[in-house]
Amino acid sequence: MIASLAIMGFDLVARSVRTWLIHTGYKDGSLGLGFRSIPTTMETFKDSTGTVIRMTFAHSHKAWEIGQHYYLTFPALNIWQSHPFTPASNPTSSSPVQSHTYIIRACKGETAKLAALAEQAAMCYPRRDASTPVILMGPHGSAITNDEVSNVLAVSGGTGITYTLPVIMHALSDASPARNIELVWTVRHLENLAWIAPELAYLKSQLEGAGADRAYTEDKLEKAPIVSVDAKKRFRIRIFVTRPDATKHQKPSHYLHDDKDKDFGDGGSLSQTSSIDSMSLDRKIEELSRQCPNFTVTWLDNARPDIPSLVDNFMTETVEKGRTQVIGSGPPELGTQLRAAVAAKNVPGNVWRGDEASDVECVWDDRMG
Repeated sequence: MIASLAIMGFDLVARSVRTWLIHTGYKDGSLGLGFRSIPTTMETFKDSTGTVIRMTFAHSHKAWEIGQHYYLTFPALNIWQSHPFTPASNPTSSSPVQSHTYIIRACKGETAKLAALAEQAAMCYPRRDASTPVILMGPHGSAITNDEVSNVLAVSGGTGITYTLPVIMHALSDASPARNIELVWTVRHLENLAWIAPELAYLKSQLEGAGADRAYTEDKLEKAPIVSVDAKKRFRIRIFVTRPDATKHQKPSHYLHDDKDKDFGDGGSLSQTSSIDSMSLDRKIEELSRQCPNFTVTWLDNARPDIPSLVDNFMTETVEKGRTQVIGSGPPELGTQLRAAVAAKNVPGNVWRGDEASDVECVWDDRMG
C-alpha cells in the first residue's frame, strides 16, 4: 500500500514538473520564468450532430512519439478539468517548436463549452478568429509506429483520423522503410473532408505526381506536416462517404455492407462554419474530392464499408513481402471488425517458416472503445 502511494506521488510530482517546464520560459530566457498558457486558434464546423473543432497552436517543447496523447486544460472554461486528445499533426525532432493540430468533436460538458466559445467569436462584429488559451500536459502513452514493417494500412472512422493521419505521414517520409501504404477513411458526409483540408490537399498533391522539391507557401499548407514521398513507395487514399445525396452519386456495388442505422463516420453534414464562407468551402470540398490516380471517393448511400473485404484486398492485391501493420481508430464496432479481419490474416505456421507477409499486426486506439 505504502509503495503504491509512493509511486503515485512520484508520478504526480514528475508530471507537475514536466507541465511547469513546458509552460515556462526555461528554454527562452527572454520570456522570463513565469507560467503562461498557450494561445490557440480554433476553426469550427457545424453539423447535424453538433460541432467539430479544429484547434491549432505551436509551442516550444520536446517532440512526442506518434500515438501518444496530451491532456488539455482550457483555463477560460475550467482550470480543474483536463481531457485527453491525440495530435493529428506529426512531431518535429529537428525543431524545438512543435506544431499541434487537434480535431475535436464537441459532445457534452467541456467540449460543448469549447464549441460555444468558438462559435461566439464568429458572431462578433467585426469578425475575429476564434481562440482560447490552453495548458498542455503530457505526452502520455506509447509510440505506435513500427519501423520494421513494409506495409501500412490505416483505417479510421470520423474523428478517428487524428490517430491514423500521423502514422500515414510518417510512413510516407524517407525515415520510414514502409513501401506499401494505404489510408482508408469513412465519413458521413463529403463536407467532413474539410476537417483535415490542409493535410489531405498535400497528400493528394503527392498522389498527383508533385515532386518532393515542389515549393508550397505556408498559407497554402497552413503549417501542415511536410512529407517527401519516395518514388518507390506505393500510396493510395480511399474515402468512403456513408450519407451522400443519393440523387447525385451512384451507389457502388462493392465494399458495401448494408445497414441503415449504423456507419463508421461520426460526423454529420456541414451546415455552417465560423471561419470559412460557404462559397470558399464549396470550392475547397470540390478540390479535395476530385478524383485522381490512387485517390477514390466511394459513396455508400446509408451503408458502411465491408472491413474484412478491405483488409483482404489490401493483403492479397498489394502486399508482396514484409510484415504488415494495420492501424485503426473510430467507433467500437469498427474496431471489432478490424481486429477480427486482421486476426484472420495471421498465419503462424507460415511465419514460422519465414513468410513475413503472414505476420500482420493490429494496433487499435483503445480509448475509442
